[in-house]
Amino acid sequence: MVDPVSAAVFTAVKAQPTKNSGARESRPPASLTNVSISRDKSLSQLLSLAKQLAEQGPPVDYQKIAHIRNAIAEGTYKVDPEAVADAMLDFVAKEQK
Repeated sequence: MVDPVSAAVFTAVKAQPTKNSGARESRPPASLTNVSISRDKSLSQLLSLAKQLAEQGPPVDYQKIAHIRNAIAEGTYKVDPEAVADAMLDFVAKEQK
């Protein structure tokens, strides 16, 4: 499995223009240089945030999990078959788009 942060970094680095040894280097106007620096900084911040979120994992409601486990153990957990079927159909519909 490919790490999404590494893939984003690889894509960003791969997209950087390369210098041709025989070609004359042209410099962009100063106003565009500032935009490029700002864009690079934003990309760096975005990648840093993505990495932090990936390391944290998804949010988990441990209290809700405990409540459901107790209800299952006590035999009081009720399943709504219509709600389950609707959720399954919604999931399949989203996957087909």
